[in-house]
This record gives sequence, structure tokens and C-alpha cells, in this order.
Amino acid sequence: MKPNFFIVGAPKCGTTALAQYLSEHPQVFMADPKEPHFFADDLPGHHKAINQKDYLRLFSHAREQKIVGEASVWYLYSDSALKNIKCFNPQAKLLVMLRNPVELVYSMHSQHLYTRNEHEQDFAEAWFLSEKRRQGKAIISTAQDGHKVLQYDEIARLGEQLERLLKLFPRQQVMWIFFDDFKTKPVETYKQVMQFLAIEDLNRKSFPRINSNKRQKYPWLANFTERPPQWLVWPLQELKRRFNIQQRFNLLKPLRQINDVVENRPALSPEMTQIILQHYRDDILKLAQLTGRNLDHWLYDLEPQEKELIC
Repeated sequence: MKPNFFIVGAPKCGTTALAQYLSEHPQVFMADPKEPHFFADDLPGHHKAINQKDYLRLFSHAREQKIVGEASVWYLYSDSALKNIKCFNPQAKLLVMLRNPVELVYSMHSQHLYTRNEHEQDFAEAWFLSEKRRQGKAIISTAQDGHKVLQYDEIARLGEQLERLLKLFPRQQVMWIFFDDFKTKPVETYKQVMQFLAIEDLNRKSFPRINSNKRQKYPWLANFTERPPQWLVWPLQELKRRFNIQQRFNLLKPLRQINDVVENRPALSPEMTQIILQHYRDDILKLAQLTGRNLDHWLYDLEPQEKELIC
């Protein structure tokens, strides 16, 4: 079965929750694992399928579902993924989730710490390492595609990324959702997604929170669960490939649960907030223009003289 729907990003914008909600709809089949990243040639560390045959096997259990999709959060940021999707299925529908870049990059830093992509505990220090990461420096050995995904000063250029997408796909094949709407108006937002996908509205009312912020108590255990040794991974992959098993084994899930601590992130300093907003200011304005959405409230932390220029 060939997928006809892609949630392409951005990371930390609610993609995990939306993919889960859609997977529970009888007219939708969503790939598991959630993020195969097959079309992102420039992010090989994130691939969960090594060739098209393996990739299509992720959808082999789809039957009569109208929508067959997957969600890979770095497709929007990738230099190659959107072009590859266009070549693969030019009629595909694409959904983009958008968020204030300050919230996005700060949340992404926490996620990178959790998945052992990041070693710098202090977000401000990590932000200022972005240039070194572009050069392949200051990257922990367990990082996957660190030279790309650790560029906190680049990953949240959502205006630039959406503009690139809209040059490749017709507007009617693209939908975007703002994280604020998804969080505060989930029923209304989910209805809009169903309309976009042309599937039945089942009047869903319950939208439990998914993918809360977490950290891991024991680094040594996190290294094992997030980067399991090949002697454990390879036999399981071979078993799944040989018998066409699609569901995840989740053998490490109990260990993750033991090691996980759900907690709120501390507030970002006003100084750091202003640095990020000033850096992304022009891109926020571009995103506002592309989406027709007033995003002045994203810029509220800039100094008064800067706000006057924006307005």
C-alpha cells in the first residue's frame, strides 16, 4: 500500500498526539513506527527503513482505509524530503504543525537531551553551539544527524520551510495547524483535519495529553534504551523482516518507564527569549504572511522599540 498522507513536522508541535488520534480513526492507517524518515536523505541517522521495499512494508497491513499515512517530524526541515515525497506521490496530502519558535527550540532541546542527541544541559549554551554543530563539532557520539538537528538557530525557520513546501505542492494538498489551536481547541481543530482528509467526522471529544516533557534519571540506562546495542537490535529487525511483523516489540519500554521522570521545564530567561525572537523575527513575519495569521503575540517579548517596528 502506498501512503497518500504525510505529517511532515515540525517537531515538538503536537505531531505525536495528532498521529495517535488519527490512527484511532477507522478510515486512517498510520505507520508504526511513527517516524520512518525514509525520504530525508540528509538525515540517515533517523531512517527506520533502508530501502523502498522496507518502507512500503510499514503499510502492508493497511486494508480499506481511505488515508494511509506516516508522520516524520524532520521532513519539513530536511533539504531533500519534500522533493522526494513529491516524486514518490505528487497527489499526497501534507499536514504541517506550527509553533512559536521560542517554545519549539526550547522543547526540542529537552527532547534531544532525553534521546541522547544532546550533551549540553544548559539550553543557552546549546543555542550558542549551533554554529559549531554546523561544522560537525561539539556533537556527542550518540547523536543522530547532530550536524543538522542540533542547529537550534535553524530548525525553527518555519516560514522558510513552509514556503519551500508550497512551491512544491498545490495549496489544496496542504494544511497547517498552529500548536496553540491544537492545544486550546482540539475538537474544532481535529474536525478541520478530518475535513481536509475527507474522512467521516466521528464527533470525537476526548484528546488525552500525549508526549509530555520528560527526562531520564540514569544516563547509563538512557544510553542503553535510546541507543540499544546491535546484538539486541539486529536479531529483532531480522525477525520482523522475515515474518513481516509490523507492530513494535517495545522490549525496552519497561526500562524507559522506570527511568522516566515527567516534569515541567523551567522558564526560559527573558534575555534568552529575546535573543531567539530577534533571531527568528523575519521568519515569523514570513510565516504570518504565508498563513494569513497575525503572529504579533509571538513577538511580545521583544523590546518596545522593536515591537513598534514589527507592528
